[in-house]
Amino acid sequence: MHGARITIWFFIGLQLTAYGAMIFGYGCYEAATGNYATGVQLTNLHTPIWWGAVLLLLGLVYVVKFVRGRRSSRTGLSSRHAERRINAIIRKGQQPRGGEFLKEWYEHGSATNNDLRDRGGQPRILS
Repeated sequence: MHGARITIWFFIGLQLTAYGAMIFGYGCYEAATGNYATGVQLTNLHTPIWWGAVLLLLGLVYVVKFVRGRRSSRTGLSSRHAERRINAIIRKGQQPRGGEFLKEWYEHGSATNNDLRDRGGQPRILS
């Protein structure tokens, strides 16, 4: 269930990509036809092309970085891989190392101590 989450940054990246593509397209149209708005100064700089390209590239960076199923930038593990590691450690009856275990656990979004043990005090297996 934890791997099914998509962060808000992915959708912000989609929005930036869409706006960047529209502004870039308008800037290309404006430069090709020479139809500039009246009273606009410095039209030779073609600012819609530059800003459209910047927004488009920034949006694509966000989309690629935060797409679901990609490896985490903090641990280098995908969320499914981290969940499998946690389950394997708990099934073997080993005590997970604190820092590494908690880092992977926080990656899953389960940061409460109640999630670590079931009602009987035994380590809980993630499903």
